[in-house]
Amino acid sequence: MKTLAAMIALALLAPAASFAAAPAPTAAPAGPPPADLSGTWAAVGVLGPGEPATPVCTFQQALEMIRGSCKGPHAIGLAEGTVKGRAVSWTWKPEPYTPGTPAGATATFDGTLGADNVITGSMSMLGRTGTLTAKKQ
Repeated sequence: MKTLAAMIALALLAPAASFAAAPAPTAAPAGPPPADLSGTWAAVGVLGPGEPATPVCTFQQALEMIRGSCKGPHAIGLAEGTVKGRAVSWTWKPEPYTPGTPAGATATFDGTLGADNVITGSMSMLGRTGTLTAKKQ
């Protein structure tokens, strides 16, 4: 009788033991969390000699997404982009508010947030590319 009870207990526990022994799946290692870009940033993009673009951009951030607006000396518009670790990329669709400013352009900003809390990288607009520096205000 004890042998029968031991065999039944073994039969019932064996599947549970083999299930418990299976290794748990592991998630892929996560990259670094996105840098915090929420707030106001003063950007300087230089597309050529004497041609700086100087928008001030204000972002709200949700995980890796940033959204907000940028305002320059001649235009204002919506901005949105992504943050992956310390790499940041955003586009700005400026709408001119001063006469003679070209409409319909999109500015693209790509950079890396340094340990000094300054974004450095590149800016492109109207088929031209230049340097970018942005500092949190």
